[in-house]
Amino acid sequence: MVQVDYRNQYFDIIYEFDLYEEKTADGHFLCRMCRNHPSETKPPKVLKYRDREKLWIKHSFEPLAKYTRETFTDDAVLCLSLFGRGSTSAVIVSGKSLAKLRKRGDVFREIPVVDRKA
Repeated sequence: MVQVDYRNQYFDIIYEFDLYEEKTADGHFLCRMCRNHPSETKPPKVLKYRDREKLWIKHSFEPLAKYTRETFTDDAVLCLSLFGRGSTSAVIVSGKSLAKLRKRGDVFREIPVVDRKA
């Protein structure tokens, strides 16, 4: 999970890489959330692995690594927004998406994702 804490308190979740591991009767491992996905029009592909470690690598760790490589760029900005009675939004954007988000006017904090000075 990519979670945002702001001022030492939970703020919002940006992305989840959930895995609900299940061992099948034939000894394979799969994600039961993918298998039982509620979307009949576009369900995720259910992948079975003989090796439990491979399930975790392919289902969660590789997608997390891919997401961070593609999203945590030099021009990426973490934008925090508050709505109404405490609803929150945290999103990482750059380029045209950042310009569009700024026009909405609800972003109260922008934080660079990559700090080259550190």
